[in-house]
Amino acid sequence: MAARAQRLEKVVELSPRDRRRTKLAAQIERTALSLFVKRGISAVTVDEIADAADISRRTFFRYFASKEDLLLGDRQPYDESLARVVAKEQPSQSAVRMLRDILVEMSHEVEAEADTARLRLELFRKYPEEMSGAFAQQRAWSSTFMAMVAQRMGIDEYRDMRPALIVRVMISAANVALHNWFANGAEQPLHELVEAALDQTIAGLGKLPGDSRSR
Repeated sequence: MAARAQRLEKVVELSPRDRRRTKLAAQIERTALSLFVKRGISAVTVDEIADAADISRRTFFRYFASKEDLLLGDRQPYDESLARVVAKEQPSQSAVRMLRDILVEMSHEVEAEADTARLRLELFRKYPEEMSGAFAQQRAWSSTFMAMVAQRMGIDEYRDMRPALIVRVMISAANVALHNWFANGAEQPLHELVEAALDQTIAGLGKLPGDSRSR
């Protein structure tokens, strides 16, 4: 969480009050996710989360509208990652390379909140039926990436299968790196594993016709 805070402060200088709020929100989030993993999402109440986090029920609702909000996490850092890559990309860059840079940049955010990322992966494994909102969020990201890839390639994403193929293969490669990172005790920086997985994938995707910009 400290690494994440440092990265965010590079974008905007946080006030002491904002830093305290960010720290408390992260504490509530980790506490709730730990309870969900141990007992199941539906079995844990807001009052139990508040008690475990040593806060009042009223304080909980200052930060989260419901316990379900805790399942998805804060999307803002990932939106900022996407914005940073888009802001500095070059028109000559290929669609594949653009997506590679986006996924690597986003991996820094996962790396910075490793504890909560690990808990969410465990929730996906144990309670997939209760993580439908997270699956929907993943589909929304995929749709965004497909549109970006199709636009960069100058093709129709609904008539041409290549944007969907590129996005799904590369997201799968990034997920393999993520699971490998946790399986090996998160020893190596996640972004390095994601870079390696994506670069090996690109070696195959680079042979796809129709994306002739520099790679």
